[in-house]
Amino acid sequence: MNEEKKTAEEKMNDSFKYIGEINVQIQEIKSIFNKINKYPETKSDFKKTLRFFSERTLGMINVDWVLFRIID
Repeated sequence: MNEEKKTAEEKMNDSFKYIGEINVQIQEIKSIFNKINKYPETKSDFKKTLRFFSERTLGMINVDWVLFRIID
């Protein structure tokens, strides 16, 4: 029974750690979108905005590339 309790505590601690990491990432994502003052009006503006989002996202997570899905 003590072994089961220890395993459950370890799983709970891992879950709290993961949730904390996700919360930090969500706050960073919110700050990225809050820094845009206006919507892109030209194709060039749109490319600059996507580049800005990509650079900020790549700086936040440890991956080689990002993909943005735009849903209308």
